[in-house]
Amino acid sequence: MSNEETREQKKRTWVSRIANTHNFNQAWAIGPLMDHLSLVQPLNAKEWEEYYLENVRTQEQLDSLAQRVYAKIQEAIARLQDATLDDCRQFFRQVIFQSTLEGYNAKRDRLLQILREGTRLEFDYLQDHPQDWRPKDFMLDYAVLLSSGQWLGIKVIPESANSLRNTMEGARLFETMKARHQEFQDRDLGEAMLTEYQTVDGVPEFVDQSETLSEITAKAREMRHEFQ
Repeated sequence: MSNEETREQKKRTWVSRIANTHNFNQAWAIGPLMDHLSLVQPLNAKEWEEYYLENVRTQEQLDSLAQRVYAKIQEAIARLQDATLDDCRQFFRQVIFQSTLEGYNAKRDRLLQILREGTRLEFDYLQDHPQDWRPKDFMLDYAVLLSSGQWLGIKVIPESANSLRNTMEGARLFETMKARHQEFQDRDLGEAMLTEYQTVDGVPEFVDQSETLSEITAKAREMRHEFQ
């Protein structure tokens, strides 16, 4: 690593440390990111950024946060003085539009693994489907085709996302999700189930995991007309 690369890495580290110390990376400052991600299901960083800047925080608000971090840096020790306002702006872009999105996708992968192992059903993301629909079109995270010819779709949101029901945009998203799930059933594609997850010691798991997985398995059995 060159001296310039080392210098840039040190700047990023200290900007991050200052921002974290003063809690500028918390929900009060940049919004409940995982909650919004779970409802919006962006396919890429560009789609996420467009939604975020329109519905969660504006570019002006992010610039204001960057200014506040920069002000803290100016008060700090000499080795931080070469950090710029643009470094602070880039910190928030990296946290919001890259790191959090990567974390969201990693949690979805882990929950998919739990779902497959717990139900012994081959759930998948199925981003594209020949019958002119995708799980994302109906605000579903996972789907599995059952032997009955119908699909069982699963939507999973963080338990904390329920707090968004009290906001205008959040309430709209929940109403849209309810309507999309109903449409999924009305078009006779199958049935949709809403589930929640929580993060324990940094690892995501379904809320009431054993019971939730049993309910999903029972629903699949019912849809395949299998009864015990």
